[in-house]
Amino acid sequence: MDELKKGIWKVEMLWWMFTALAVVIVMLPIYLEVPDFPFVGYNILYIVLAITFTRYIFLLKHTPVAYSLPFKIVIPLITLVMLLLLQDGLAEFQRVLDEEGFMVFMGDMSTKKATGLAKYIRAEYFFFGVSTIICSIVLPFRMIVSIWRQKNRGTV
Repeated sequence: MDELKKGIWKVEMLWWMFTALAVVIVMLPIYLEVPDFPFVGYNILYIVLAITFTRYIFLLKHTPVAYSLPFKIVIPLITLVMLLLLQDGLAEFQRVLDEEGFMVFMGDMSTKKATGLAKYIRAEYFFFGVSTIICSIVLPFRMIVSIWRQKNRGTV
Protein backbone atom coordinates (compact mmCIF):
# COMPACT_ATOMS: atom_id res chain seq x y z
CA MET A 1 0.00 0.00 0.00
CA ASP A 2 1.53 3.29 -1.01
CA GLU A 3 1.80 6.29 1.29
CA LEU A 4 -1.18 8.11 -0.22
CA LYS A 5 -3.54 5.20 0.47
CA LYS A 6 -2.19 4.86 4.01
CA GLY A 7 -2.83 8.55 4.53
CA ILE A 8 -6.39 8.31 3.22
CA TRP A 9 -7.11 5.41 5.59
CA LYS A 10 -5.64 7.39 8.50
CA VAL A 11 -7.91 10.32 7.68
CA GLU A 12 -10.87 7.94 7.44
CA MET A 13 -10.10 6.58 10.92
CA LEU A 14 -9.83 10.14 12.24
CA TRP A 15 -13.26 10.90 10.80
CA TRP A 16 -14.76 7.82 12.46
CA MET A 17 -13.17 8.82 15.78
CA PHE A 18 -14.61 12.32 15.33
CA THR A 19 -18.03 10.79 14.60
CA ALA A 20 -17.84 8.60 17.73
CA LEU A 21 -16.83 11.62 19.80
CA ALA A 22 -19.73 13.63 18.38
CA VAL A 23 -22.15 10.84 19.27
CA VAL A 24 -20.84 10.76 22.84
CA ILE A 25 -20.97 14.53 23.25
CA VAL A 26 -24.49 14.87 21.84
CA MET A 27 -25.93 11.82 23.60
CA LEU A 28 -24.27 12.26 27.00
CA PRO A 29 -26.81 14.75 28.44
CA ILE A 30 -29.66 12.52 27.29
CA TYR A 31 -28.06 9.37 28.66
CA LEU A 32 -27.30 10.97 32.03
CA GLU A 33 -30.74 12.51 32.55
CA VAL A 34 -33.09 10.23 30.56
CA PRO A 35 -31.48 6.77 30.51
CA ASP A 36 -34.70 5.14 29.22
CA PHE A 37 -35.05 7.43 26.20
CA PRO A 38 -36.77 5.18 23.64
CA PHE A 39 -35.28 6.83 20.53
CA VAL A 40 -31.60 6.36 21.38
CA GLY A 41 -31.01 3.98 18.45
CA TYR A 42 -32.51 6.32 15.90
CA ASN A 43 -30.71 9.27 17.46
CA ILE A 44 -27.28 7.63 17.24
CA LEU A 45 -28.03 6.44 13.70
CA TYR A 46 -29.00 9.98 12.67
CA ILE A 47 -25.81 11.48 14.10
CA VAL A 48 -23.53 8.89 12.47
CA LEU A 49 -25.28 9.04 9.10
CA ALA A 50 -25.53 12.83 9.03
CA ILE A 51 -21.78 13.20 9.56
CA THR A 52 -20.83 10.33 7.24
CA PHE A 53 -23.20 11.19 4.40
CA THR A 54 -22.24 14.88 4.54
CA ARG A 55 -18.60 13.84 4.36
CA TYR A 56 -19.26 11.60 1.36
CA ILE A 57 -21.19 14.36 -0.41
CA PHE A 58 -18.53 17.04 0.01
CA LEU A 59 -15.26 15.16 0.58
CA LEU A 60 -15.69 11.99 -1.48
CA LYS A 61 -12.34 12.30 -3.25
CA HIS A 62 -10.60 12.19 0.16
CA THR A 63 -12.15 8.87 1.19
CA PRO A 64 -10.88 5.32 0.61
CA VAL A 65 -14.01 4.47 -1.38
CA ALA A 66 -13.60 7.32 -3.86
CA TYR A 67 -12.77 5.03 -6.78
CA SER A 68 -14.84 2.03 -5.68
CA LEU A 69 -17.47 1.53 -8.37
CA PRO A 70 -19.43 -1.16 -6.44
CA PHE A 71 -19.67 1.18 -3.43
CA LYS A 72 -20.98 3.99 -5.62
CA ILE A 73 -23.61 1.69 -7.12
CA VAL A 74 -24.77 0.11 -3.84
CA ILE A 75 -24.91 3.29 -1.72
CA PRO A 76 -27.65 5.00 -3.78
CA LEU A 77 -29.79 1.87 -3.60
CA ILE A 78 -29.27 1.53 0.15
CA THR A 79 -29.91 5.21 0.88
CA LEU A 80 -33.17 5.22 -1.01
CA VAL A 81 -34.41 2.25 1.03
CA MET A 82 -33.03 3.73 4.26
CA LEU A 83 -34.87 6.95 3.55
CA LEU A 84 -38.14 5.22 4.47
CA LEU A 85 -36.70 3.93 7.75
CA LEU A 86 -35.19 7.29 8.63
CA GLN A 87 -38.39 9.16 7.93
CA ASP A 88 -40.29 6.65 10.07
CA GLY A 89 -38.06 7.45 13.06
CA LEU A 90 -38.80 11.16 12.76
CA ALA A 91 -42.52 10.58 12.30
CA GLU A 92 -42.73 8.26 15.32
CA PHE A 93 -40.82 10.76 17.49
CA GLN A 94 -43.17 13.55 16.42
CA ARG A 95 -46.19 11.33 17.09
CA VAL A 96 -45.01 10.61 20.64
CA LEU A 97 -44.42 14.33 21.23
CA ASP A 98 -47.86 15.22 19.90
CA GLU A 99 -49.80 12.53 21.74
CA GLU A 100 -47.87 12.05 24.99
CA GLY A 101 -45.51 15.00 25.31
CA PHE A 102 -41.97 15.12 26.65
CA MET A 103 -42.90 14.53 30.27
CA VAL A 104 -43.37 10.84 29.52
CA PHE A 105 -39.57 10.65 29.09
CA MET A 106 -38.58 12.91 31.96
CA GLY A 107 -39.93 11.04 34.98
CA ASP A 108 -39.60 12.95 38.26
CA MET A 109 -37.44 15.73 36.88
CA SER A 110 -38.21 19.34 37.84
CA THR A 111 -40.28 21.24 35.30
CA LYS A 112 -37.54 23.80 34.55
CA LYS A 113 -34.87 21.14 34.01
CA ALA A 114 -37.27 18.96 32.00
CA THR A 115 -38.22 21.87 29.75
CA GLY A 116 -34.58 22.71 28.98
CA LEU A 117 -33.68 19.10 28.30
CA ALA A 118 -36.81 18.63 26.17
CA LYS A 119 -35.80 21.61 24.00
CA TYR A 120 -32.29 20.16 23.63
CA ILE A 121 -33.53 16.68 22.72
CA ARG A 122 -36.09 17.98 20.24
CA ALA A 123 -33.59 20.35 18.58
CA GLU A 124 -30.74 17.87 18.21
CA TYR A 125 -33.02 14.99 17.20
CA PHE A 126 -34.67 16.98 14.44
CA PHE A 127 -31.40 18.62 13.37
CA PHE A 128 -29.61 15.31 12.83
CA GLY A 129 -32.75 13.54 11.58
CA VAL A 130 -33.57 16.11 8.93
CA SER A 131 -29.88 16.43 7.99
CA THR A 132 -29.71 12.68 7.44
CA ILE A 133 -32.86 12.66 5.33
CA ILE A 134 -31.62 15.53 3.17
CA CYS A 135 -28.24 13.84 2.74
CA SER A 136 -30.01 10.55 1.88
CA ILE A 137 -31.73 12.35 -0.96
CA VAL A 138 -28.59 14.16 -2.21
CA LEU A 139 -26.06 11.32 -1.81
CA PRO A 140 -27.39 9.08 -4.63
CA PHE A 141 -27.10 11.99 -7.08
CA ARG A 142 -23.56 12.68 -5.84
CA MET A 143 -22.64 9.04 -6.41
CA ILE A 144 -24.14 9.06 -9.91
CA VAL A 145 -22.14 12.18 -10.79
CA SER A 146 -19.03 10.54 -9.34
CA ILE A 147 -19.58 7.39 -11.40
CA TRP A 148 -19.96 9.52 -14.54
CA ARG A 149 -16.79 11.47 -13.73
CA GLN A 150 -14.86 8.29 -13.00
CA LYS A 151 -15.88 6.69 -16.28
CA ASN A 152 -15.50 9.76 -18.50
CA ARG A 153 -12.83 11.91 -16.89
CA GLY A 154 -10.92 9.55 -14.59
CA THR A 155 -11.68 11.75 -11.56
CA VAL A 156 -14.16 11.52 -8.70
